[in-house]
Amino acid sequence: MGYSIGVISDTHGNLKLMTKVCDFLSEIMKVNEIFHLGDNYEDYKTIKDMGYNIYGVPGLWDSEYHDNVTPKIIIRKIANKNFIFAHAEFIIKRLNRKDLDVWCYGHTHQPEIRKENSRIYFNPGHLKKNFDRGHPATFGIVNIKEGSIEFTILDIEKNMVQSLNYPLV
Repeated sequence: MGYSIGVISDTHGNLKLMTKVCDFLSEIMKVNEIFHLGDNYEDYKTIKDMGYNIYGVPGLWDSEYHDNVTPKIIIRKIANKNFIFAHAEFIIKRLNRKDLDVWCYGHTHQPEIRKENSRIYFNPGHLKKNFDRGHPATFGIVNIKEGSIEFTILDIEKNMVQSLNYPLV
């Protein structure tokens, strides 16, 4: 199988840091696609224009979040699991859907991977600056392999912050 996704969030105009991470994800990690989870939607559009295979949703403060045109969520079936990408966890909760297996969101600037029941919650943290709201800059990688999905959060020095292996059954 072998499929991988990069997940970034809360770049807040830090194009230098975002580009560094997207270069690493694309050129070194060879991810198939990258998801930008908002704040700032302009950052997503800039990195897309640079040629990266990237998808994005707007953050709460982005004008696109309020335009009633730009999608606020992306839902994708990957490895027979329903992934949802949104800026904040509460946006996903409001959908009140039981069929969403992996929730990918940002907003808090706090990296987190947790499993509750059979659902995975994945927040890659932020790329706002080297340190913000008590947390270093981080980003996420999702590796889908035969029989499992591995969720990893790395800091900008590529040190593992958190990891979780989720068996596919």
